[in-house]
Amino acid sequence: MAALAAVPPVFVLLAVALLVAVLPRRLGHGLGIVATGALVPWSLAIPDGIYHEVQFLGFEAVLLNVDDFSRLMGLIFGIIGAVAVLYSLASDAERVQTAFALSYVATSTGAVFAGDWLTLIFFWELMAVTSTLLVWHYGGKAVRAGFRYALLHGAGGSLLMGAILWHYVKAGTF
Repeated sequence: MAALAAVPPVFVLLAVALLVAVLPRRLGHGLGIVATGALVPWSLAIPDGIYHEVQFLGFEAVLLNVDDFSRLMGLIFGIIGAVAVLYSLASDAERVQTAFALSYVATSTGAVFAGDWLTLIFFWELMAVTSTLLVWHYGGKAVRAGFRYALLHGAGGSLLMGAILWHYVKAGTF
């Protein structure tokens, strides 16, 4: 079971997203389906607990924390992610578009399995970046919508950061 926690799924999914952008379309999409689909049995099999405590800028960060809620969300992201990449393959979506979508699934997974507030805000902001890039990829009027989306996500992230800092001042820990 320790092998399941060897690498947090966010890093595997981000690596696959990069590969999807450069590999031949069918191979990349197939790899994306397998990677997101593998999140389902991984979420069911990994034991509850805290994994991958690291030091970051003098703070302890927990990159992987598994509990009932994160397990449920891992199942949901795995199923929806696999279906989305399959749809992307069937709809002839560009590799880069699928890579952006897969990176959004990856950073969402990172946020769900975050074991502390610092890790959560880090992946939350990466979610904002990857989802904005996905929207901008469409071009045209989607660019304006992407800017509005980025502003709203930034406002939400700022409020979340304010709440996290408030918690840090009160509790002395993330």
